[in-house]
Amino acid sequence: MMEGVNTEAFALMRIAPTFAKAGDGRQAVEVAQTIEDAGERASVLMSIATIQVEAGDSKQAQATLRKAVEAAQKIMDVEDKASPLGRIASAQIRAGDKQHASVTLKQSMEVADKNGKAIVEITFLGSVAFTQIKGGNKEQALATLKQSLKVAQNNERVGLAAFVLAGIASAHAQFGDKQQASATIKQAVEMAQKIEDSDVATSFLSAIVSAQVEWGDKEQTSAILKQAVEMARKIKDEFSKVDALRSIATAQLETGDKEQALETLTQLLDMSQEMKEPGNKRFALMSIASDLAKAGDGRQAVVVAHQLVKKDNEAFALMNIASELAKTRDVKQAIKVAQSIEDASFKASALRRIAEALDEDGNREQALAIIKTALEVAQNLEDEGQKVNALRGSSSALARVGDIKQAMSIALELEDVDSRGFALRDIVRIWVVEPYTQNGKDGPNKSVVYRMKSSFSSAEKQLAKQLVEELQRN
Repeated sequence: MMEGVNTEAFALMRIAPTFAKAGDGRQAVEVAQTIEDAGERASVLMSIATIQVEAGDSKQAQATLRKAVEAAQKIMDVEDKASPLGRIASAQIRAGDKQHASVTLKQSMEVADKNGKAIVEITFLGSVAFTQIKGGNKEQALATLKQSLKVAQNNERVGLAAFVLAGIASAHAQFGDKQQASATIKQAVEMAQKIEDSDVATSFLSAIVSAQVEWGDKEQTSAILKQAVEMARKIKDEFSKVDALRSIATAQLETGDKEQALETLTQLLDMSQEMKEPGNKRFALMSIASDLAKAGDGRQAVVVAHQLVKKDNEAFALMNIASELAKTRDVKQAIKVAQSIEDASFKASALRRIAEALDEDGNREQALAIIKTALEVAQNLEDEGQKVNALRGSSSALARVGDIKQAMSIALELEDVDSRGFALRDIVRIWVVEPYTQNGKDGPNKSVVYRMKSSFSSAEKQLAKQLVEELQRN
């Protein structure tokens, strides 16, 4: 739970974007408008608008963003207004609303301090360049990015200048000039290396790599990440060092360099043994275990998980390992890890995660079989609260793989009225949408999103009627 956010507000912040993902933008905005805090309301409205833009509904997104501006203007602390207004202006550019974007940017710049002005302006120009690149306007895009670079340099923001150079390199790559892109990335790295703070320098190097993942030369990318590792090793703060090295390992995995990722994680594991702060060591071990599984080394991941002193931490780590192994399609090992978890609640959760990964890969029958195993584990839980949560999770998992009838049956067996109502609502939210691959990629890095179903069968309509009746009773 976020500090300073009450339970009702937190729930509304989660529910509103869900309606947008399901294709009901009007309901999403209505829910968002009931959020009392102006800053939180503006943030949620921006999230809804982003979903609307991705769904191709720019006109609706523009209207949502105008409501976000209204919310941001009501933020009481003047200093807190600049950043959200700047982000909204950038979002308006992406939604194709240049006229309102200029007005919003002006409002943001009026309330920002010197440092804030530079960040707002650079972010805004980046959004302008993004739309120009998307429209194929090479010269305009490069001119905009160079203007952004000038803002960073004039404000002596070396890190931001390096990041903008990475954006310029990406633009060159988008337009087919890989040689110029590579040369510009080299400039960005050289600039990032001038940053005195190792933590900040490492962050910018990782960001530069992320900018070139799709098009960059593998040797150049690998070399940059090796430099990032050396910088990360110099970071004095234990937590920051762990976080930096983990980010680098993730970037190495994204670029397909599993060998280097495993080497980075091994270095991180060696460092973790010397950590003095128990919380940092725990975070490091749990992160390493999960990332080793992601890199395909399930056996070593389990060894690391067993180094965690507290049993609930170990169980949590093993659950994440099982989930990551399932995503890499090592289902046999994933099930083995899940079954080894002593805590029944974590075991049930791990099995459900494996089932969801299988379902996303199209293995519905195997997914159903594993959910039924998770259900058996859930039904044997002694703690009533854990049992209710596990049964509700099993109900949702069954709904995701399409077994609505069984999902409803489990939900209706819950004795607590609130839990039963929430479980039925979970089923509705899951059932009215369908998954599809947004970026056309396959495998563990594919981007699966959800859209509203366009039609329902007669059997589904009958079940829908039953669901509505049950919801009215609960």
